[in-house]
Amino acid sequence: MVSWIDAILNPVATFKKKRKQASWLKALLGFMVPSLFAGLVAAVIVFFVLSVVAAGLHALATLPFGSVTVPSASASAFAAIAGAVMFAIPILAVVAALVFNLFVYVACRVLGGKGTFKQQFYLASIAFAASWLVLIVLLFVTAILPFSALAIYPLWLIYAFALWFLAVKEAHWP
Repeated sequence: MVSWIDAILNPVATFKKKRKQASWLKALLGFMVPSLFAGLVAAVIVFFVLSVVAAGLHALATLPFGSVTVPSASASAFAAIAGAVMFAIPILAVVAALVFNLFVYVACRVLGGKGTFKQQFYLASIAFAASWLVLIVLLFVTAILPFSALAIYPLWLIYAFALWFLAVKEAHWP
C-alpha cells in the first residue's frame, strides 16, 4: 500500500526503486486488491438492480393483464449472482493484465527493451493500484459534485495511462 501511495506522489522514483524488488505475489495483489474493491461495488450494484427488477416484475404480475407468470426470485439467488460477480472481477482483471502485459512485453522487447516480464508486470501492478486509489478518491468527489465526473474521469484515464506508461518505461528502459 505504501508503494501505491508513493507511486501517486512520485511515480518515477517509486518505479525506479521497486524495479529490482519485483515479486509475483505483490504483483498479483496489486491487481487483485483494487479489483476486489471494484468487484464488491459491482456486486452491490448487481444485487440492487436484480432486486429492483424482481420487485418490478412482481408488481407487473399483480396487474390485471390476465395470467402473467413471473419466476420467483429469492434474495439468496441474487446474493449468489452478486458473489460470483464480486469474485469473478479480480480473476478476470489478473487474466486480462497478464495477457495485456504479455503483448506489451513482446512489443517492448522487439523495440529493444531490457526488462523482464516479472519487472514489467510488478511495476504495472503498482501503477494499476495507484490509479485505482486515485479513482476511489474521485468517486467520493463526484458523489458530492456529480457533474464533475464529465471532466474528472477522462482526466483520470489519461493519468492512469501515463502512470502505466512510466511503469513500462522504467521496466524496460531505466
